[in-house]
Amino acid sequence: MKKFLLCLLIFFFFPLNSFSKTLTIKDALNRTVKINAPVKKAIFLVGYEIIPFLDLWHQTVGISLWAKYENDLLGKKAKDFVNVGTASNPNIETIVSLKPDLVITWPYNQRVIQTFESLGIPTYTISPNSLYDLFNLINDFALIFGKEERGNRLINLMRGTLNELNSLVANAYKPGVVFTWGRPTRISGKQGVVPDLIRIAGGKNLGDKFDRPYIDIPLERLVILNPEVIFIWGNARYNASDLLKDERLSSVSAVKNKKVYKTPEWSTWSPRAVLIALWMGTKLHPELVTPAFFKQKKAQLESFITNP
Repeated sequence: MKKFLLCLLIFFFFPLNSFSKTLTIKDALNRTVKINAPVKKAIFLVGYEIIPFLDLWHQTVGISLWAKYENDLLGKKAKDFVNVGTASNPNIETIVSLKPDLVITWPYNQRVIQTFESLGIPTYTISPNSLYDLFNLINDFALIFGKEERGNRLINLMRGTLNELNSLVANAYKPGVVFTWGRPTRISGKQGVVPDLIRIAGGKNLGDKFDRPYIDIPLERLVILNPEVIFIWGNARYNASDLLKDERLSSVSAVKNKKVYKTPEWSTWSPRAVLIALWMGTKLHPELVTPAFFKQKKAQLESFITNP
């Protein structure tokens, strides 16, 4: 009887997710990373839009400069976190002072990653190369932070929304699309989340012939590709009007028909990738993906943050 009561006390006062375990996960650099989960003190240099979706407010101590001052999703709560610089230029001294359990960053600055490792700070690099990778990343985050049940529901919501969108446009004509990044001559290739979003939204990614995440091409090549629709990365320093008035692009179908659009500033490395696909659908097939449908699905995804 005493043993039974002891077990009950342990169950009630120490919930299952309070017990730590060691996870072994492959990161974007194909490194085997060992993480003590659930992580209680994380620093997000990238991937910070997952914080509200998995309710990681109390398990995060530091965020990127861009997240703290320029991300609408984190809003006023961002002020609760320490600014730790950016993924390309992190403030090592500040990060060390926070004594994080884990730093989440991208794989493109290996010198910084080696510095973290030499200081005994576990580092997990992310760079989803497809929607499949993005779903796996969200699942990994759920495991790392002890949010498995919430993560499963989030992934199911995302998959369901994308399936609905794809069903709406399944039989529609697929216009040729080019997605441009920080400059008009850097376009999405075959790899990455963006090509999957274009396909699901009912478009044909003209960059699929380049088997890489993105490629720099001369402006003349963009003219030859002759996209029917051009999407511009939301954080680019140029706008649709800049391309529409560029005489060198005047023969391009998207320019002639004024089908050049700048996406909202939503991350493709977060659940809001679903919103980008929906938004693309409203531009590619406005007769099928209506503003009302977009508004409804956007509200459903955003309500997951407050009412999961």
